[in-house]
Amino acid sequence: MRAMVRILTLALVLSFPQIGGKAGAQEAPTRETHWLSLINTTHTRPTNMRVVIVPPGYVSRAAMVSDPSWATGLSPIADHPGVRAALEATSYWQWAVDQLESRWPHLAGLSYTTRVLGVDATPDDLANANIVVNTAMAGDPVPNIFHLGVGWPTYPAFSNSMSVCTVWNTGAGNAPKEDHVVRLRNLIIHEFGHCLAVGHTGTSLNAPHRSRTHGVFDQHPTDVMSSVFGTHRQCISNINVQSLAEGYDWLRTGSTWTRHDGETFMLKSEYAELCMPDSMNRF
Repeated sequence: MRAMVRILTLALVLSFPQIGGKAGAQEAPTRETHWLSLINTTHTRPTNMRVVIVPPGYVSRAAMVSDPSWATGLSPIADHPGVRAALEATSYWQWAVDQLESRWPHLAGLSYTTRVLGVDATPDDLANANIVVNTAMAGDPVPNIFHLGVGWPTYPAFSNSMSVCTVWNTGAGNAPKEDHVVRLRNLIIHEFGHCLAVGHTGTSLNAPHRSRTHGVFDQHPTDVMSSVFGTHRQCISNINVQSLAEGYDWLRTGSTWTRHDGETFMLKSEYAELCMPDSMNRF
């Protein structure tokens, strides 16, 4: 669970250098040289998972009143701004993993199909989903009050592995100059990442970002798994995908689920973002 309250500026990185291993070029990771990403609970059966988006309780004057086209289109549910934000976020994760599959071929074993309840998902799909995405947010014209996101295993509870995970985003208002739908999209990217097994590259409320064995590391100032804001579309990074590659390393041998050590490191010089192409924009 994590409160998303900080608003920072995202630096765009356009090159994608070769990614190192566990501690980048086998150097001992240090706060000065490396970024730390935690790794969350992994799925026991990550191939062909079902992701179901529940039509959100989401209200925004600019996105829904000033522009009512979503309500007059072919499907008011599928065209709802909150649904489009969720679809963009989940499809972006698939795209980002695909971009680095040549580096980690076993990530082909991490796959899912996304459907929307009431559009192409049935109650049976919801009952058997591996990841469920929920939203209850009020955007403008409400003053910025709070934003809260959760990407948490729901079954089995308090275990080292999972078969069901729930994404939940809620809040009221946006900070000045933020785009409400963009913020929702970025919040879903963060929490959906947790439900895939991606961990934090920084912590909220300035709590220490700590490795179990190497001490405290810097909070990444712009990574979507560190800070979420709504000034523009945030990007998924190579260390985010690396955390999946290490968390699901057992897929390399086709073996059964194996526990991971909970953290991965990358040289700061190797960090790069895999920004989504404009052709994937849904709003």
